[in-house]
Amino acid sequence: MTEVSMILSATNEGIISYASGGIPWQVPEITQYLKDRTKNCAVIMGRKAWQSFPASTFADNINVVITNSEHKYSHHIQDTPNVLFINPSNVDRVIASLKTKGTDIFFVGGGLVFSNYIDYVDTLYYTEVRNAPLERGDYSSVWLSTTLIEDGEHWRLNLTRSSKTFQTSSALTYRHLVLERVPPS
Repeated sequence: MTEVSMILSATNEGIISYASGGIPWQVPEITQYLKDRTKNCAVIMGRKAWQSFPASTFADNINVVITNSEHKYSHHIQDTPNVLFINPSNVDRVIASLKTKGTDIFFVGGGLVFSNYIDYVDTLYYTEVRNAPLERGDYSSVWLSTTLIEDGEHWRLNLTRSSKTFQTSSALTYRHLVLERVPPS
């Protein structure tokens, strides 16, 4: 069965990136976790998220980029044939097509994509980042916080698929959490 998931890293305050794009922390192990989880899957993201990732991050994936100006980016298709630019109104159709082909799907960012498409998701791969070096004030954030994890009403933490806490040399710590949607009762 095709799985639709979401993967993100955020501070426990919900900060996921700078508002202009880019991540306030650079941890190679978090990037590797993202690549390992999404390997051979379709990744769906907003335009700013797509522009902020290095091209090699999703080079072997089907990349679906949601933008209101898909015609504006069509010239990128020649350079990266595995990228499809779509209007938000076509997301349902693209997801249905990917599911028909048996392709697992990951929503990978940014904030609008996370908040607009969370209802499509059954599994949430959440890397919680603590002590991040937050220097500028123009951040993008999402609804996600530790209270979501602890409430148990909508999401349940899968302890066997989650990790211990890791510490980097810069005192930043992180842990990978896997949350599964609680079926409606």
